[in-house]
Amino acid sequence: MAQVMQAHEGAQRQKAFAVMCRIYVGSISFEMHEGQVKEAFSPFGPIKSLDMSWDSITMKHKGFCFIEYFVPEAAQLALDQMHGVLLGGRNIKVGRPSSVPAAAPIISRLNQEAAQHHRVYVCSISPSIHESIVRREFESCGPIRTFQLAPDGRQGHRGFGYVEYTAANSAMSAVQRLNLAQVQGSYMRVCKAVTPPFALQVPTSTATGTTGGMTQTMGQAGMCTALEGGCNFRH
Repeated sequence: MAQVMQAHEGAQRQKAFAVMCRIYVGSISFEMHEGQVKEAFSPFGPIKSLDMSWDSITMKHKGFCFIEYFVPEAAQLALDQMHGVLLGGRNIKVGRPSSVPAAAPIISRLNQEAAQHHRVYVCSISPSIHESIVRREFESCGPIRTFQLAPDGRQGHRGFGYVEYTAANSAMSAVQRLNLAQVQGSYMRVCKAVTPPFALQVPTSTATGTTGGMTQTMGQAGMCTALEGGCNFRH
């Protein structure tokens, strides 16, 4: 019975996580092509997919699309910073897909778990900037528990990652001070993490009635593969 509950909880968390990674983009100029839209939204994090709706008669897009990121924080940043922005001569609309209400209870649970960790998400870092330089910027806001940028497999990084502080006020300071701060020509984007570390793992308190442990789901292994950094990159 516990295994069945665990499997169900894991599946629900995976669905909620996928929903949190997606955004809707509307009022897109008909003169813009898919590559331009992707370029405009890629600074917030790695894009997993971009699906534009096409008119089979005119062979032009219908002015809206859905973007899925690999991590929820990228989607949240894009939502916060791109809604109403002038793009291709039109003020675009950015929102959440209609599937959000159904996943709301699990999303709320993930948000509550995230609040127990003093973590921030950072992106828009040029791959040419050494990780140690970025770390120093975040150390100026307080003692760091963990710091890691997603590895690119070539001893470099992919321009995004997570920082966990030892205190909540340090994380808050990082968001306030470092969001859009310039580091060697790159304007970093920083926000509070909206998911906990290992977001796709099922707390054993949920699965078995005990506390203190985490049970890995198949989704966690899939996310590690997608981030191309192995499970050493602990989102």
